[in-house]
Formats: sequence, structure tokens, C-alpha cells
Amino acid sequence: MNITNLRFYITILTIIIITGTMSGCGLKVPVKEMSLAHYTITAADEVKAEKYAPDEYKKAKEKLYESHQLLKDEKDSAAKKAAEESRALAKQAIEKSLPPLAQDTLAEAKAKYDEATLLNAETLASDEYTKTAEQISTAEALFGETSYRDSYQASLAAITSAQAAIDKSRQSIPGLEEKIASLHEKADTIAKNRGDDFAATELALARQQLGDASTSLKNNNIKNALPGIAEAEKALEMAQAKTEKGRALESLDAARGAYTAASEHKNASLIKEKLSASATLIAAAEESLQQKAYGDSYQKSQEALTILNAALISMEKRSEEEKQKEGSDIATGEKPLQEYVVKYRPGSRDCLWRIAHKVYNNARLWPYIYIANRDQIKDPDLIYPGQKFVIPSIPDSQKEMNGENIETGDTDEDNGTDTTRKKDEVADKPKDVEDGTGDIAPGTE
Repeated sequence: MNITNLRFYITILTIIIITGTMSGCGLKVPVKEMSLAHYTITAADEVKAEKYAPDEYKKAKEKLYESHQLLKDEKDSAAKKAAEESRALAKQAIEKSLPPLAQDTLAEAKAKYDEATLLNAETLASDEYTKTAEQISTAEALFGETSYRDSYQASLAAITSAQAAIDKSRQSIPGLEEKIASLHEKADTIAKNRGDDFAATELALARQQLGDASTSLKNNNIKNALPGIAEAEKALEMAQAKTEKGRALESLDAARGAYTAASEHKNASLIKEKLSASATLIAAAEESLQQKAYGDSYQKSQEALTILNAALISMEKRSEEEKQKEGSDIATGEKPLQEYVVKYRPGSRDCLWRIAHKVYNNARLWPYIYIANRDQIKDPDLIYPGQKFVIPSIPDSQKEMNGENIETGDTDEDNGTDTTRKKDEVADKPKDVEDGTGDIAPGTE
């Protein structure tokens, strides 16, 4: 209650007290008229007459106060007339206020209903949401029939129901925020597993959708957030599949290269069982790849690489021992083993592709370096400045099989004579290996 209303009610109380004292003085106190005026002004307060009919409301209060003053001056007839005028003015204020009050309250109810709609209350708070719609429909019908007071009451009920739907729906926002955070983590995990190399578009789309969904939730718009979350989930599923496929293709390519290197080695006769086991694993990896079981394909080709790596290292060591016994590397007809130190190049960082391109003039021979250094390369995508790698020699038959002339770098692949793999089954060499730009894999720092 504001100060103005407080003073008014104090005045009315004073009137009642004075009326009691004057009743013994022979005055005809207009108790009924003054009480009715007071009651009607109170009713005008309830329909916000001070806002919608300020002139009539103000005059009604002034007339009631005037009635009090006249009664103090023992002018009972004039006091009665003033009280009657006060009540009439209060009635006018009520009649003037009801239409705009009903209209504004109906608009408020509709706004609350719209807010509940954005919060997906139709699903999350269906009872309250349905009830709100029914009450708004009733309020509109009553307003059309000029039953403004009843329309106003129906709109008030709709506002209460809508608020209940809003409060109930908002309870789901924290759970949706947690889901968005979880999907962001999934996107980061995929990216760490080289998703940015194989599914950059899908990851970007997922992150964009999640960002938009998060903004929608901050604006209490669950309805718009839900499709964005669903689209992000689909994009991440696709990114996961493309990344697993890319890794599987790359791993299978490395296993094939390692198998060729091992089988062409001069000491290959010593590792027949390992070659057989790795061939079986490579075949199984190829079959899993065809069946889109990318994780299984990757695992099998990695197992093959492990076997072949151990075999190649063993054979290289044996070759070195033979060379030392003969006292000359040249006597073997092969070039001596070389070393390469990984360098830090901010603009064009070292990786296995680039190193193979430098030392062999053929980037596709990177598996030789990987296999020969498996003791310090745990992941072909992760090498670090300062690491020293053994650069094994390449058998002439392998050079021919790869279709590449060491002097020119030309390949037979352009003529469709690549005998080591089908073009659609392995990861192609990144374009930036040729022009020396960008970050490439495997072996990117």
C-alpha cells in the first residue's frame, strides 16, 4: 500500500470516528453514502483506475474527502451529496478502466503463453500449457461479448497457468546445457584423434550448431535449441565415422607398405611366419574396411605393423652385423644407414611425409622410416623436434614397385599402374606435401 492510499484510508477511519461522535449531536450523518463511496473507490483501485481513468479516480477521492470536511462543518446534506458524487465518479472510473485493463491483461496472458511455447512447454508441461490455451480462449470470447471484468479474471487465471508451465519447462535447461557441454567434449576428442584432418566440415558444423543452441537456451528458447542439438549429434556421428575411416585407410596403407618392405628385404626368408601372420591381418583389415568396421580395421592393421616393425628392425640389425663383419658397407651393394634429426619449422613442420620426400624423393615411402623407428615413434602422427631417426635404405625392387624414379620423382600411378593398392582404398598423399605448405600427417607435431 503506497503513502497516498494509506492517507486515504486513515481519512476514512477518521470519518467513521467522527460519525460516531456526531450521531449524538442531532446530525443526519450519511454513513451509507460515505461507506458506498469508499467501497466503490476500493473497487476502482482493483481495476487499476489510477492508471486507466486517472481524472475520475482522483476526483472520486477528492469528493469523499470533501464529504468528510463538510461533515466536520455540520453540513450533513452537503456531505451526503459529496459522498454520492464520489461514488458516481468511482463508478465512472471503473467503467472506463475495465476495457483497457481486460485488453492489456489478455495481451499479457498471450505473451506468457508465447514464452511457454519457446520453452517447449507443450511437451515439458503439457497440462499447464493446454490449460493456459483454454483460459486465453475463454478470455477472448468474453472480451468479444464486452464482459470485460470476466475477461480480465480469465486472463489472470491464464497468466497463472502459463507461469506454472514456464517454471516447469525451465527445469530442463540445466540438463540440456550439460548435454551441449558433453557434445563439445566429444567434438574435442574427435579433433584430437585427427578429426580436423578427416572431418573438418562436420566438426565445424557441430560446433556451430552447439553454439547456436547454447545461445537459444540463454534466451529461454528450448524449442529452437533442440533441433540444433540434434543436428550437432548427427554431425558428430558423421565426423566420428569419417575420422575412423581415414585413420583406418592410413593405417592399412602403412601396413601394406611395411609388408612390401619386409617381403622385399634380402633377409625376408628369415621371417616367413611373421610375413604370413601380417598378411592374414592385412587381409582381415581390408575386409573390415569393406564392411565399414573401421575401428576393427585400424586395430588389425596396427597389429600387422607391430609384427612387421619388429621383423624389419631385426633384419636391419642383421644386415648391419653382416656389413660390419665384411668390413665395408659398400660391399653389400647398399647405401649405409643415415640419420635424420627432426627440426622445428613454424611455417612447414617436419612430419614423416616430408622427411620421406626429402630423403627418398618419394613421400609415399614414409612407412619405411616409421617402421625402422618404431622404438621411438609410438604414433606416426606425433613426432617431435630433436628426435633422431634411422633412415633405412630402400631395395631397388621396392623403388620400382612404387613406380617412382628417385632422380625425377615421377610415378607410374598417373598411368594407372600402381600395383600396391587400389586408389579408392587408401589415403591419398596430401597436396601440401608437394608444395611444402600447411600441416600434414602422419608425423605432424
